[in-house]
Amino acid sequence: GDTVNLAARLQSLAEPGTVLLTEEVHRLVDGYVEDVDLGERNVKGKTEPVRVYRLDAVRGGVSRFQLAVQRGLTELVGRQPELERMEAAWAATRKGGCRAIDLSGDAGLGKSRLVHEFCERRVREQAVVLRAHCAPNARSTPFLPFAELVRNSFRISDDQGQDAVAARLARGLEILGAGTEDNVQYLLNLLGFAVGGDAFSKENAEVVGIRTRDLLILLIEERCRASEVLVVIEDLQWIDKASEALLARLLDEGRRLMAICTYRQPYAPPWAQAKN
Repeated sequence: GDTVNLAARLQSLAEPGTVLLTEEVHRLVDGYVEDVDLGERNVKGKTEPVRVYRLDAVRGGVSRFQLAVQRGLTELVGRQPELERMEAAWAATRKGGCRAIDLSGDAGLGKSRLVHEFCERRVREQAVVLRAHCAPNARSTPFLPFAELVRNSFRISDDQGQDAVAARLARGLEILGAGTEDNVQYLLNLLGFAVGGDAFSKENAEVVGIRTRDLLILLIEERCRASEVLVVIEDLQWIDKASEALLARLLDEGRRLMAICTYRQPYAPPWAQAKN
């Protein structure tokens, strides 16, 4: 029908190696992609010109809520009891020990907005806030949300090359008292960069996993010694098994740390199952 015909016309207009979008598609993906308005084009079979956009890039790690934040949020109402319980947990954490807040509910219920409001308060207090998300297409990727925590903790952007990332990691690890070349290599490997040597061969994958897990625990411990720390991991229903086990260990060992986890049912984290 008309959709297929219009797609074929756009394909014929596109330069080799490019993708064109209609205005309707542009509105649907606005904020998730980088595109350029090419203006209106006359298209065979259409009485009116069609506005066309060229797709340049897809932005990684962008959520609907992040776009809503960029566009401006309305005042939060009706969540004062939940915020008070979270504030009470934060106050208890500051005195010592570990607290975990689970926010469970259907998509669109407002979990991310509640977390955002709470995190903004902690930022104003100059606490360390580390946030990460789980993705439905990456359940088989070990430590994926913790890789995002590392990126956020060391302020690493997606467009930085391996040398620049290695230098930033080395400086950050030195400040935290863990500045060894091996630790830099483990974090580079975690972030998806190519790391050579026999230590990172397939045969040693289990050892790499164990040492990466221990290093992540160490980094969070050092953060907790230096300041108050809030860790937020959203959409746990998509978490990989390695990250789930690491998070359970993190919450079980009594650090001065508060964690907020959001998820949709029927998923339930191990600590919630143990409590029940």
